[in-house]
Amino acid sequence: MYIYNNKSLNYISPIYQTKLNNIKANISHSGNLKTHKNYILIKSVYEKLEITALINPKIHTVTDAKHIGGEEDNKNLFLEYICKSIINKSIQECSDHGAMNLEYILRDPNKKPNIPGIITLNNVDPIFKTANILLRDLLFDYRVKSNYKSTENFHFSALSNTWKSLNKSERLELVKSIINESEFYKFAKIERLEGPTKIVVSFKDDQTNKIKRNRLLDIENFFSNKLNMNFELYLQAKIDQNKLRVITK
Repeated sequence: MYIYNNKSLNYISPIYQTKLNNIKANISHSGNLKTHKNYILIKSVYEKLEITALINPKIHTVTDAKHIGGEEDNKNLFLEYICKSIINKSIQECSDHGAMNLEYILRDPNKKPNIPGIITLNNVDPIFKTANILLRDLLFDYRVKSNYKSTENFHFSALSNTWKSLNKSERLELVKSIINESEFYKFAKIERLEGPTKIVVSFKDDQTNKIKRNRLLDIENFFSNKLNMNFELYLQAKIDQNKLRVITK
């Protein structure tokens, strides 16, 4: 359930309005895309809002995107930002992190969000949930039309200078300190790092798989925005202690 579930999709907080207004004079992605022999045309529709995109099937990357359906000014500007933000990114990255990356891009750094705790899709304006649905449906349509089955995200931004300057143990201490200062420490624990961008975590409580997936995405976006680079989070498998005791007898 959304904290702002009493607000309609037309509502956009003032914290995002400045950057939306900045592109009013530069609307370049409105309209329909035409098919192209070398690319796959995909489409998603939700609440009368539509996004189409051309995908290069060799590298599974968005080469162009357009939108229709945003009659209200804010919706039109929002769709424009979605299209601008996904071009030259892998379709998997758009689906995994596109909505939260968009929230981060649009947020005015000079204004404090009126949100308690960590910013996630569960407490931002409902329009970002709409963006998430549209982007995930684009990936679904691409899978149907191309038989693309991989779920691996090959998109990584360059390692930040701060991250590159740290060794593995220093990086581990940094991510542990960051999560311990956040709301996530209540249920998540950093276990280890694998490679430069993979973080393995464990949860302190038992939850459904859906809640676990949502938590991982929220923490993943949190770290990506906090350290200005992309991370992948993995959940450590829980060992059945009863079976372990039987084996060691």
